[in-house]
Amino acid sequence: MPDLSQERVLRFIWGVRPCRRGGLRLESEQLGHVRVIHNYGHGGSGVTLSLGCAAAVSAMLGPPGGERVAVLGGGVSGLSVALELLRAGHSVRVYAEVLAMQTTSAIAGALWFPLGIDFPEPGEARDRFNGILKESYSRFCELLGSDWGVREIDVYEPIGAEVHPEYFEAGVIGPPSVVGAGDPMPPGLGACRVFRSLFVDTTRYLPRLHDEVQRLGAAFEMRRFTDLRSVADLDERIVVNCLGLASGGVFGDAAVFPARGLMVEIEGRSIDYAIHDGFKYIFPREDTLLLGGTYEVGCDGPPADDSGYEVILEHHRHRLSRASV
Repeated sequence: MPDLSQERVLRFIWGVRPCRRGGLRLESEQLGHVRVIHNYGHGGSGVTLSLGCAAAVSAMLGPPGGERVAVLGGGVSGLSVALELLRAGHSVRVYAEVLAMQTTSAIAGALWFPLGIDFPEPGEARDRFNGILKESYSRFCELLGSDWGVREIDVYEPIGAEVHPEYFEAGVIGPPSVVGAGDPMPPGLGACRVFRSLFVDTTRYLPRLHDEVQRLGAAFEMRRFTDLRSVADLDERIVVNCLGLASGGVFGDAAVFPARGLMVEIEGRSIDYAIHDGFKYIFPREDTLLLGGTYEVGCDGPPADDSGYEVILEHHRHRLSRASV
């Protein structure tokens, strides 16, 4: 059973999900002499969507090879696009305000699960979205058993957790099944259901991704973008926008909004499964546990005090305490 005692608490963490009303924006537009391919609005599914979106961006560029491309953003979305384009023979320069391990991507769990993002309505857009999920999942599966930090785990949900069939609609992870009374289950959870998915340990995955992009020859430049002029001034005439939250200000998209998440990191990894209940979860990283969480719309800075973190700890401690009753 996980030990969530105060002595095990390593740190409190906060991050901001780059959300967008209407969900993912993955499309091309011409802004003067610059072609911009937008890839943002991933919400809480940045890691989940990253490799599928990168493949879609590459397809939008057309035949492989020869283009000089600027990628804006150094998080998981930007680096995934950079890797895909480098492998397709393009010349890539990554422009980022902060390095990869300083981005929100670095503190993500990250369970492969399309959570915290608006799904398109059923129809062509929904089919395309599910296709991106399928492609992304397939590419992450190729990394199983490697040094990229991707593994398959059981994910348990309380039986009363909200049911979202659309999360499983793409068909790459099976829908949850009810755990029988005689089957093993996490302590304290009670009646529950379980499904299997991938877990991407970003403490290992993100540095590995950054190193691979660097190895394949991408150039990196630290730069902050504030408006369209700062994008138009680039030497490259093809730009892939992976700025996330900053896309709202730079490209004038009023649908973009922040949603803060609070997490607590616990020393030691004592479980090999995840507990998931919306934005309340326990995820097993390589050497620690990550406890969440919150989804605070409109918050884009640190909390005023530690009360939110204490609520998270108390929630999970209370749940586990029932195991000994």
